[in-house]
Amino acid sequence: MWRALFVGIDSYPIRPLRGCVADAMALEAALNSASSGGSPRWKSQLLLSEYPAPLPPAKQCADVVPNFSSVRSSVRDLLLNAAEPNLLFYFSGHSDIDFGAGVGALKTIDTMTDGAGLTFYELMQCANRAATQLQKQVVIILDTCHAGAFAQHGDVAHIGTGLTVLAGARGNEHAIERNGQGVFTQLLVEGLNGTAADIAGKITAASLFAYVDAALTLGSQRAVFKSNVHSLCLLKQVEPQIPKETLLALDHLFKDESSILELSPAWEPTDRADMPAKYAHTEHDTRLTESYLHLRKLDRSGLLEIVGADVLFDAAMQSQGCRLTSHGKYYWRLVKSGNLAG
Repeated sequence: MWRALFVGIDSYPIRPLRGCVADAMALEAALNSASSGGSPRWKSQLLLSEYPAPLPPAKQCADVVPNFSSVRSSVRDLLLNAAEPNLLFYFSGHSDIDFGAGVGALKTIDTMTDGAGLTFYELMQCANRAATQLQKQVVIILDTCHAGAFAQHGDVAHIGTGLTVLAGARGNEHAIERNGQGVFTQLLVEGLNGTAADIAGKITAASLFAYVDAALTLGSQRAVFKSNVHSLCLLKQVEPQIPKETLLALDHLFKDESSILELSPAWEPTDRADMPAKYAHTEHDTRLTESYLHLRKLDRSGLLEIVGADVLFDAAMQSQGCRLTSHGKYYWRLVKSGNLAG
């Protein structure tokens, strides 16, 4: 069980927002939605304040969780006291920045009218301590205006080993809401639901950013990615494009990553309904046809290059061959080194 804190604040006493609570709930749900076996399960805490507020603003500041005291104490508890090795903090709401002083802060419901808030500096100090001193994998996700200024001093980012930051806008930009949801978080949710997964079904902060970066149109807000890690934290495991047993068969099918696998008609199952009549009586080898089923799946996902023919079926019937594409070689090396299950 891994641990995450989600803060979504709509009910600010001035400039209230509409989509932050929905964003926090949607991201938490996407992170913990049904997924393939072995996916990490996140122990989640949500601090939410909706608009219109169910309580008067003055009452909310005292009793409802997303005030300065509760947000600050929850963040420090997550980053400095959690026993789990992998930690995630998400914030959706207002932020403020003094460009002259280079000081930014996440705004809670009781700090909108003054210069207070959870400062970027304090959040950075806690996150860096969790990552460098406590040896945690820490992911910070900020869907707020000026989020790219977090952990930034001029042109230099101060990111401790083990810390990754995903920010929804650059330091001088506003975060955009559209149709009651933050554009950045909407893309994160899509990515966590599978579109940011690799062939093996793995979703990391890096693959999420790659998806978001490609999806944001030029001229809109730009996401920011900052990371200092030795290995990527697995956020979610979804159903892979190719069954794991097929990927694990790569080093059995190919003796090395550049070899050509020689085929013959014996590889192709002859009991398939669409078998051309002239091949209907071809003898086949059960062991080879089982391997051939793996080859079909690898071919459909772009991991195979057919040699001497146009398609895999013709390569088998004409005793030609196949080899791995560059992408296929990458996964062959992962299997060979035992790193596929990382």
